[in-house]
Amino acid sequence: MVLKIGKMMRLLLSFWLLMAVVQFAGCSSLQVDSELEEPAITVVSPSPQQGESPAVSVSARSRELPEVELTAPLMMELLIAEMADVEGQYGIAMIYFFDTAQKSRDPRLAQRATRAAVFAKNYPFAVQAAAFWVELEPQHQEARQALISLLVSLDRYQEAKPHLQQLAEAQRLQQVSKILARAADAKQALALFDDLYLPAERTAAQHYVGAELAFELKQYESALSRLKLMGEEETLTLEQRQLQANALYHSGDIAAAIEVLAELLQRSPDAATIRLRYARMLIDNNQLEQGYQQLKMLSEQLPDNSDVIYGLGLIAYNAGRYDEAKEQFEKLLALNNRVDMVRHTLGQISELQQQLAQAIEWYLQVEKGEYYIQSQLRAAVLMAETGSLQQALAHLQQLQVESEQEQLQLELIQTELLVQAGRYDEAMARYTTLLQQTPDSIELRYARAMVAEKLEQLALLEQDLRHVLQLEPDNHQALNALGYTLADRTERAEEAYQLIERAYQISPDDPAILDSMGWALYRLGRLEEALQFLQQAAEALEDGEIFAHLGEVLWMAGEREAAQQVWQRAKEIDPDNRVLRRTLQRLLP
Repeated sequence: MVLKIGKMMRLLLSFWLLMAVVQFAGCSSLQVDSELEEPAITVVSPSPQQGESPAVSVSARSRELPEVELTAPLMMELLIAEMADVEGQYGIAMIYFFDTAQKSRDPRLAQRATRAAVFAKNYPFAVQAAAFWVELEPQHQEARQALISLLVSLDRYQEAKPHLQQLAEAQRLQQVSKILARAADAKQALALFDDLYLPAERTAAQHYVGAELAFELKQYESALSRLKLMGEEETLTLEQRQLQANALYHSGDIAAAIEVLAELLQRSPDAATIRLRYARMLIDNNQLEQGYQQLKMLSEQLPDNSDVIYGLGLIAYNAGRYDEAKEQFEKLLALNNRVDMVRHTLGQISELQQQLAQAIEWYLQVEKGEYYIQSQLRAAVLMAETGSLQQALAHLQQLQVESEQEQLQLELIQTELLVQAGRYDEAMARYTTLLQQTPDSIELRYARAMVAEKLEQLALLEQDLRHVLQLEPDNHQALNALGYTLADRTERAEEAYQLIERAYQISPDDPAILDSMGWALYRLGRLEEALQFLQQAAEALEDGEIFAHLGEVLWMAGEREAAQQVWQRAKEIDPDNRVLRRTLQRLLP
């Protein structure tokens, strides 16, 4: 046992002084002051910080407490127990508290032993201590409740049953339900409830608590069955019908749940809680406009309710009504609610409205939480897009991240910005450094391969992509990239086609793969098949490179006018496309 020397010396000095007083007074026994009584255990309490005692309520004892003969050995054990408890060494504390409880038969020490064992996470020992506590104080409800909670948490239902029976007989229905709701085995817990409250003898209250218990245990069909035992739906209270709606919703019958809530709103149109739940269910059921109308009604009744405002903003955002969404989210900011999420969303809205400076400002205001890194990275990308690459790189450099994954994401964005700026040598150096740290990173290998293509380092590109395929043989992006490069830049067209065909089998609707299939077939001289794939790709995605390929194959097939039309469209959508420019220079010098 490792304890601080200063506290040890102070406690030993206190012990010596106390023993001196006891000997001086000639006392043979000591009645423990009831004011020093420790509180009852709550099994689900969080562990306290070291040096702290859990704050819980004090429960009075009605019976006479035992007189404790304060011998020197007993006092020493108590001091060790207290010292260990203060130091957070609960495994030691529980042993000494339990030993002194057995010697003194003082229930408060059994209670302390139970609590210490719970904080030590030694639940079998906690059961032993709690059972002794119940033995010493059979009428003490907190003692019995602690024992039952421990037994249930350990799935020892049959041992818990007689104790639960006593609670049931004492009309403690809610306590019984609360304890059983913590059970790991839902079916066992409900079976035990049914043993305690026989269905044929149950009151309406017991039926309802049973339904609540089933719902808590995620046994939604059971909850609905128990509600039916209460009688006709018309006789159920609003609260009981709400439980029915929630159980229907969680069991997957959303339409029926919505119907129940609609009926309740006819009975109680001013019930804001029901209307909010109704709106949420409508939205979850993709009935967005109906949900929106319910939220609008609620906004008149509850103008400052953050859930209502958030729902209105979210629906408006998803519907593309960005000005309305912005208005709602700014209301949330005024209420200081969901601040970081709202700022991030306002940044997204500003982006969609092409207000990039405003978007950057919103993103930079996200200061913490789950949206922090995402917002800062997006701000940097927009800085680069608006011509402030150095500012973007400097901003990324000073960001503080909390995980290796976030650090990698940060490095990737920094390097991608260099690629976008055409600074390929710097980007290559960064990727190489990162790969020295994580050589099997698929993301890094693929990214470096793309830069290698820009630098005409085809051997390195092939090396990286084959490394990716060793790690993930069915990585369709790597298969496609390697196959396309071999088809476009080498004489290995047949090998290229085989790689791309594998990618096509995995992802047959990907426009990039369709384009690669067409290009490989063209390089193999199979023009008709090539045209079919390239036309599919062009229909799926308007892209300068795809149109450049399609135009070339049409040109070589003798369809010169069609080729010219395709190239004209490519110039309109992507006039600076490198592949398009090279194609036109070759074929239209």
